[in-house]
Amino acid sequence: MEGDNAPAKYAEEWDRSSKYLYDEGFYSWMANNLIGVRTVLEIGCGSGYSTLSLIQKGYKVIAIDKNEYCIDKAKELLARNGYKDEVLFLHGDITNVVRLGFFLCFAL
Repeated sequence: MEGDNAPAKYAEEWDRSSKYLYDEGFYSWMANNLIGVRTVLEIGCGSGYSTLSLIQKGYKVIAIDKNEYCIDKAKELLARNGYKDEVLFLHGDITNVVRLGFFLCFAL
């Protein structure tokens, strides 16, 4: 993946693999095992399938990704599933938001 299209191509590839993990229940399993927290900072949200699982399980999510194409895909996915305004998306590098202070942060 070289050139200007690399972020868009990455978003497409990640979307395919992430959908598989969602369909097979891996993200749901992960969300079921987060105990004692209600708000999650998701580092590298990708195309949003893990975010969707977290929202469906009742978590509040702040999702960050460096790839704007991934964030666009995640927003579209959540909107299609009735969760348009449920997540705060941040476009950027995690090192710029570390100071916010979270009990739980995860990255896939």
